[in-house]
Amino acid sequence: MDGTTILDGYTPVNLEVLRLDRIPGFDLYIPGAKGMVLYREKNVIFTFKNLKTLLENNVRYLYFKNTEEGKYFDYIENNLPSIVKDNKVSSEKKASLIYDSSAHLAQQLISDPDSKKTIQKASKMVDTVVSFTAAGKDAYKDIIRMLPSDYYTHTHCANVATYCLALGQVLGLTSNSGLWELTLGALLHDIGKIRVPQEILNKKGPLSREEFETVKQHVQWGMEIASRTRSVPHASMPAIAQHHERISGKGYPFGIKEMHQFGKIVAVADSFDAMTTNRPYAKARSSFEAILIIKTQTTEYDRNIVNALIEVMADKKAEVKV
Repeated sequence: MDGTTILDGYTPVNLEVLRLDRIPGFDLYIPGAKGMVLYREKNVIFTFKNLKTLLENNVRYLYFKNTEEGKYFDYIENNLPSIVKDNKVSSEKKASLIYDSSAHLAQQLISDPDSKKTIQKASKMVDTVVSFTAAGKDAYKDIIRMLPSDYYTHTHCANVATYCLALGQVLGLTSNSGLWELTLGALLHDIGKIRVPQEILNKKGPLSREEFETVKQHVQWGMEIASRTRSVPHASMPAIAQHHERISGKGYPFGIKEMHQFGKIVAVADSFDAMTTNRPYAKARSSFEAILIIKTQTTEYDRNIVNALIEVMADKKAEVKV
């Protein structure tokens, strides 16, 4: 764990993440001989002098109580643009913070999809993510390496947004030509699942016909939720509305063949992440297996986007032989 001490009830914070002359908003602790010792109270500014003293004493991490996780993420979200621009913070650490913050925001959105404040925060998060990945070639791969292998609705949303961001870049999209709108739509693509009963979402066996019909409604529910806030532009809606459509016309809810580019991209990313994460009813497949399945379904997915997925998931394009 990169030199960190793992302590029950506490989470480590690398000092390079803490912004100087800012109020953290959560208490900071340091390990002592008899347990954790309060180092800085939540409303006390963290200064350069504090940082210098800690580093001189070979301290690289402070800790916060797990009960204050929400306040920690508020701090990270507010300061993420500054952290991403900080050359002293490693690319891997930036990617980790970006992913964790995206997943946390997705969890908040799933819990309270009518929160305009949270959707506004998600919009700002996408700004930062797009800026980070635009700054370096293949920077998105640093985030992809962070993706978890177990399926939860909020992590699935964050995963799909990451894949869509990468696919969009490979396909030539930029922040001025739809990449931002695509990524936001992908982050929100499953927001309608808040209205699907948990016993259906978490069912380990096959769904009944009636249960599947209920699940299918999450697309239209998601469109309704997203359309109620100005923070979600109309351009992002195809990512939500068409992620279960197929170019064969055999998808849902509309059964259309003429899909928007964003719908085609999210359809590939959604299917790929579903196959490569552990679900209650199925174990995760390898990336190779998932790409092979998607590649052979020639009537379902756009070929250019499938080829882009192969490029995204390869360290070198030439190494992927499907």
